[in-house]
Amino acid sequence: MLTKIITPKVYCAGPGVFDTQRNDKEYCENWGRQHGFDVLHPGRHGATVPLKEIYHHCRQDARSCDVIVADLNNFRGHCADDGTAFEVGVGAENGALVLGHKEQREEPFSRIPGSYQNKDGTWVDPNGN
Repeated sequence: MLTKIITPKVYCAGPGVFDTQRNDKEYCENWGRQHGFDVLHPGRHGATVPLKEIYHHCRQDARSCDVIVADLNNFRGHCADDGTAFEVGVGAENGALVLGHKEQREEPFSRIPGSYQNKDGTWVDPNGN
């Protein structure tokens, strides 16, 4: 059954939301107000919150939102931030629309040395799988 959402809740996910040099909380919240969204930005819980509380708040926000906008850029390696991936999964499980973004388009296996695309266009790892 479809339901009408009066003021959709949009959760901002990704490691950048904790970047104190960037401080996009106010920008995101203002954008939300202008466009009829209630923005759930992790920065609203404070900068000195213990890790366990950050986990609790972010998990609750991912559960209660209607939309997740997720920064899926590589973080400390070849993959998105694991906390962001968790939040995306929690949100999707609870029916949120997930909108992921990356700064540049890339084939995921192109970064693995020895991997290649076969004649069908399928990526193959160095072991032939």
